[in-house]
Amino acid sequence: MNWTVGNCIKKGRVHEERNLICQDSVYEMKTQGVSCIALADGAGSRKLSDVGAELAVRQACYCVSDHFEQLWKETEKKIGHYICSEVIYRLHNYAEKMGCQVEELASTLLLLAVKDTRVLFYHLGDGLIGCQEKDEVKILSHPWNGRDEWHTALTTTKEVSYYARTGKRRLDQTVRFFLMSDGLTSILYNRRRHCFTKQAERLLKGKIKQQVPNFMEVYRSKLYDDSSIIWMEQI
Repeated sequence: MNWTVGNCIKKGRVHEERNLICQDSVYEMKTQGVSCIALADGAGSRKLSDVGAELAVRQACYCVSDHFEQLWKETEKKIGHYICSEVIYRLHNYAEKMGCQVEELASTLLLLAVKDTRVLFYHLGDGLIGCQEKDEVKILSHPWNGRDEWHTALTTTKEVSYYARTGKRRLDQTVRFFLMSDGLTSILYNRRRHCFTKQAERLLKGKIKQQVPNFMEVYRSKLYDDSSIIWMEQI
């Protein structure tokens, strides 16, 4: 089974106006029969969160791709704990080497990996994980926020594995998966009803490679936060 991967990242309006760097990061990996995609949204208040986001997506893809078979046999709780541990270990190593506080590397983290008909996904923080089955788009993991929409779990959060959501499933009729950051869910996700907007359904079922970049350009003025999406679809 072959998969093609694409992504689109736009710097948020606020970051554009303040001449700040984009803090979102995406990554893909194909190795040992595993196709893996990951996305991280660096915490806006942390100075090195763009670096932390990149470290997180790479480490998560490496550890899941290398240990997919072992992870598939584990409980979802153990899978989440393993990924959290691997990522925070990498962040601590970097912080020690560079002489910075590990909290400055904080980000959310979303990952999805496929091998043959088996699917693993991991979700820490806001943003969402979804899929398309035939002509229907579904949410596999919803955004998680704390006391309000501006608070969420991050890779450096104390007892981080408690907040991680992990899942296993079979492909069945799935033709596309996607991960997106909260910048994009702010206009594609209905928080009250916990579902996609009608606009999102049309966008995500269409020719995503062409439509998503156009959509993000048209709605650029409404994308206050950095916005990113990475998808994987069967070919």
